[in-house]
Amino acid sequence: MSSGIKTEMMNKKYLITNKIYNDLNKLKVSRIENCNNPLICIQFTFQDGSIKKLEVDETNKTLAYDNYIIKLNNTSYFKTMNVNTVYSQSNKKIFNIDIPIYNDIYKNTDFGINIVYPYNELELTNNYGNKYVPPMDLYIGLPYVKSNGNQYIDLNYAAKINTEVRLDMELIENENTNQSSAVNHLIAKSTRDDSNTFQVNFDSSGAGMKCIFYWVDKYSSAGAQPYAYVYTSVTPRSTLILKSGSATFQGETITVATKTANNTDKIRLLGNYSEGNDYAFNRYDTKIYGFEIYEDETQIMNLVPAKSRETDKIGLYDTVSKQFYISNGTSDFIYE
Repeated sequence: MSSGIKTEMMNKKYLITNKIYNDLNKLKVSRIENCNNPLICIQFTFQDGSIKKLEVDETNKTLAYDNYIIKLNNTSYFKTMNVNTVYSQSNKKIFNIDIPIYNDIYKNTDFGINIVYPYNELELTNNYGNKYVPPMDLYIGLPYVKSNGNQYIDLNYAAKINTEVRLDMELIENENTNQSSAVNHLIAKSTRDDSNTFQVNFDSSGAGMKCIFYWVDKYSSAGAQPYAYVYTSVTPRSTLILKSGSATFQGETITVATKTANNTDKIRLLGNYSEGNDYAFNRYDTKIYGFEIYEDETQIMNLVPAKSRETDKIGLYDTVSKQFYISNGTSDFIYE
């Protein structure tokens, strides 16, 4: 059986590599572009006007070129992928595509593709750039992770004046959806005090669910509340964006307090204060598709759903720090 797997993997590697090299050498490339989706997507425009794409879909475990698709089996997986442009010793440019594929039986054998294509930049426009996919060798990418209220993550990051957070999420109805006192905490500080409040949560209201955004230097329960909110009766997948002065959810941007001081307390994702989620139940289950933290234009964190190959734990992998975050709550994250 193992011999059959090796033969199949080698055949697939040869066929797709041969197809790519045949086109590069015979048709001649006039343009290389990044088509962005999925994980790696390279669009080649040839001198005869034809267009072909090389695409990697790590979630569905496929590698495709033009009309030829490799589907990895359950024991095979992609490792660190790299697409870059370098100068050769003759001062010509070389476009390199390295997409390694490994199998649990042959862990030291690369069944992937490695394309090396030297070119003259006067004859070819290369707009792909140096797109580097951070290593997830020990992890399997997932479309999302799910929390039922018992999971949260301490991120060890304190919000600054110029911090912006982007949470790609979806709320799913559960048995507590109609409970009037149910609350979902999405982002909060790790300690409970009245200064430098930073928080996003969903609270119940007669007008539906209201998404409450706090970003202030001083919170007081008396008098005017230093927060802003939007009402929503449905909770489809949406990217929630919060930064100093504004918050965006489901296409609506509203004004929030302007941040004038850095936080000292660290951010907690999905939990609230030192107890994690200090409510007995959540109105919704939460699916997390991704979470990003920026300071101005600099990406500080990029958390993507993943599963550890070694422990089978489900969590969020930070492609910036290469750190894997699992739940700090009473149970593990869910993927179903």
